[in-house]
Amino acid sequence: MTLRKYRFSRQAQNDLAEIADYLSERSARAADRVLDAFLMTFERLAENPWMGMNRADLHPGLRMFVPRRRADSFVIFYYPLSDGIEVSDVVHASQDWLGMYERGERWRYPRPRPQVSQDRRGDLRRTSAALTGQLALRP
Repeated sequence: MTLRKYRFSRQAQNDLAEIADYLSERSARAADRVLDAFLMTFERLAENPWMGMNRADLHPGLRMFVPRRRADSFVIFYYPLSDGIEVSDVVHASQDWLGMYERGERWRYPRPRPQVSQDRRGDLRRTSAALTGQLALRP
């Protein structure tokens, strides 16, 4: 069985960083629980990319999923890929996410991937590693 992957759009990275910052200012333990719930949800969606609700009405191929307890105040938007998913956005359910998509503020994929110069690849790897560490919030 092939291990399926999840990856994040730039917008999703920003969303998750903002969520982590906001929650950790209030309670590091609560932030850890919510972000762990996100990670488990991303893994589950990568293994079962069609389980979310089809939202092609907002953007072709877009799917939506509300995580279980701990992170159920958020809505995850993602695109199924051949090897997993790409998380497009993570927004609080109380936000006007429908309006964001209707106004064109939130669609991020599919679009051509920019060519990355060799020296920028190291910066991107470090950014990705920092985000992964922030999401995990491990001591």
